[in-house]
Amino acid sequence: MCFTVSMGIRRIALVGILCCATWGAVLVKDVAPLPSSRASCNSLNISQSIDAVGYATSIQDMGCVDGFAWVWATIQVPGSSNGGTQGISVTEVMQFDPWLNLWVALNRAQVCTANQLPRAVYEKGCFSN
Repeated sequence: MCFTVSMGIRRIALVGILCCATWGAVLVKDVAPLPSSRASCNSLNISQSIDAVGYATSIQDMGCVDGFAWVWATIQVPGSSNGGTQGISVTEVMQFDPWLNLWVALNRAQVCTANQLPRAVYEKGCFSN
């Protein structure tokens, strides 16, 4: 009798383990992969994000700290009287969005307060034009 009870418990335990393993495999399979949290801080990626505002013709200064960036750039926007474009200087504060895998411009009026940005981004991105 002890042998039968022991075998029954072992079978129940084995069935439980197999069910958990199968259910766990289903759950793991259905989970979307996590996005990359690595932000490529280079002029190409930063200028592509600025291009949403206007065409970036040059970057005078930029830098990244902990997923945030500042950029001083010249962009071309519509605006001349003959239908052409004109260059204007802009300062942008950006944050890397790992889900979109790109830099996104932030509203400086909302984020340029002390202790919301890394110090270098705050100093270089919040006190110019």
